[in-house]
Amino acid sequence: MNYGRQIRRLIKRIPTDFPCPPGCSLCCRSHGWTWTEWEAVERKKLAHESGSVCPYASNDGCRVYAFRPVICRLYGNCMEVLGDYRDQKNVNVKCPLGIEPRSPLTREEAWDIFRQYMEIMRREHIDLLNDNAVILRAGPYGAFHRDSVPVELVLLANGTESHELS
Repeated sequence: MNYGRQIRRLIKRIPTDFPCPPGCSLCCRSHGWTWTEWEAVERKKLAHESGSVCPYASNDGCRVYAFRPVICRLYGNCMEVLGDYRDQKNVNVKCPLGIEPRSPLTREEAWDIFRQYMEIMRREHIDLLNDNAVILRAGPYGAFHRDSVPVELVLLANGTESHELS
């Protein structure tokens, strides 16, 4: 599966004119990255702890701006709470400063991009599990190893379950 192509399609749907203030890193927190996105970053850095500011955030902006993940690109481009996604309650990509986007996505557009991104991440996990990879996803907040993956994904990758995860 070519996850890079799917990720690029999502990126094309996200407006690029959000007026992020210089040096702001309020939304640069513990976001998951797909393995595909993490592989594109040349100099890998890790955050000090979960919830801390991303190590790529600086007063001059994002140091990996061209390679930032879909979730980072989505932030600030919708002024509404998206909803609940699995165990994530009240998914919100609004700017923490309340800055409004110049070309806002509708709630439905942002929600669709978010859900597709999470599905890419889920499928990528399953493919990596099937390939017996040890590290399944990574990013500045650390690697997610085979032994930390939800049992449901392991069962699905092993063919034990064939239903969609809810």
